[in-house]
Amino acid sequence: MFGLIFHIIVYPVLLIASLGIGKKAADYVFPTRPKWTPLGVENGLVGFYSLLISFSLIQAGNNAKERTGYIHDTADKLALILRKSKLYDHELQVELYDYMSCIFDMQLNTVQRSKAEVRETVREIETLDHSFDRFLVDYIARHPEKKQNVSELINALEDMEHLYYRLLYSYHRSTPTLILFILILFSLLIGFLLGFLRGMLHTKMHISAIIFSVMSYIILYTIQDLDNPSAGIIKPDFTDIENIRELYDNYFLSLKHPTK
Repeated sequence: MFGLIFHIIVYPVLLIASLGIGKKAADYVFPTRPKWTPLGVENGLVGFYSLLISFSLIQAGNNAKERTGYIHDTADKLALILRKSKLYDHELQVELYDYMSCIFDMQLNTVQRSKAEVRETVREIETLDHSFDRFLVDYIARHPEKKQNVSELINALEDMEHLYYRLLYSYHRSTPTLILFILILFSLLIGFLLGFLRGMLHTKMHISAIIFSVMSYIILYTIQDLDNPSAGIIKPDFTDIENIRELYDNYFLSLKHPTK
């Protein structure tokens, strides 16, 4: 949350301030306004900053793409479990529906905001697994001929949970803090340089300074937004899992309350 507030409020203030401080520095260091001859290094500095920010934006985009891939893969495993369950008897199907209802509630809940919430979700799943395992042990004891079906079901559930755990931990895989610090520092330094040039060139406001400020704010906010799926505007799309849950409800509810 602090990072979001910083990028929305504090960073644009610092960016605007860097332009003003650069202008004041030019006024203070060169009050007589000598003729200014650009060295050509300015374009190189901006180019280096652009390269670094492009790298960071691609990395943040890849992290978001990876989360989307985990969601699709998890939905595929859920669909496989649904298909396998059609071969089970009514007792196992009903228990599986109750188990999967809890899993869906966790998966479609709000994105975990912290690593502590991720660990709590993992503990809840493990508790749910232990309860379902006790039922399966009792079920096999009463129906030893169903052992193969139960073994396949457990493997399918493990594969699904493995992908979901990877999704949970990907929520907090973001651009390294050092990289973000360097991006912010570089943008403020370039803002200072543009303000300094503004003072030396005797202009009220250079259009390049305005464009640079707006672009830096939008791009850095986008990186922050992509790195924070729980608080940002760009959130993971769980449509695939929602569609699978609808199929589960339509199929399993008819089995839990069969018509006579």
